[in-house]
Amino acid sequence: MRRVVGGAWHVATVHSRTCVYICIATFFLGGLCGIFSAGHVDGVGAEALWFYMQSFLHVAQSGQLRSPDFAGLIWTIFRWPLFTIICSMTIAGSVLIPALLLGRGFLLFFALSSLLRIMPSGGVVVFVLLGLSALCSVPALLILSIRGLQHVGIQRVKRERFHLPPRLIFGILSGFAACLLVDYYVVPVLFSALSHGMVG
Repeated sequence: MRRVVGGAWHVATVHSRTCVYICIATFFLGGLCGIFSAGHVDGVGAEALWFYMQSFLHVAQSGQLRSPDFAGLIWTIFRWPLFTIICSMTIAGSVLIPALLLGRGFLLFFALSSLLRIMPSGGVVVFVLLGLSALCSVPALLILSIRGLQHVGIQRVKRERFHLPPRLIFGILSGFAACLLVDYYVVPVLFSALSHGMVG
């Protein structure tokens, strides 16, 4: 029975479309949950977030905004692919990888929706702050997750080392590296420039 179930899972997960559907669906499901949860941020939470953003905008306007800590930024960005690769090496990855994507989608869209809720006219600023780097990192994370999910299916039938083609490794690393550079160099400059139109 175990061999039959394992074989069925193997056939399903090595099929790229199945893995694509699972990964994209869980990411955007997390995003929908994040948007829904952001709609319930009221009272003290909304006031605290508004005060934080106002302070952040004033710092940017004064020209004192600096790039984030580089080591901390590396961890913030590369923890997602690191956890994905670790999950890809275990049988539990069939659950853990979609759960990671669910969490990533939730956190990203919750942050975006919360900021847009308190700053309805600041869509461009919010996009620069959170969405610009996500354009680089999210596709790379989805591709890595798809391959990881395929590998989990193979693991159920036979033990095999997690392997990615060199070109795919280069593409994924390029996506996360671009995210790192955007957050470290581009976002502070653009945010400072846009902040002058947000706060008088």
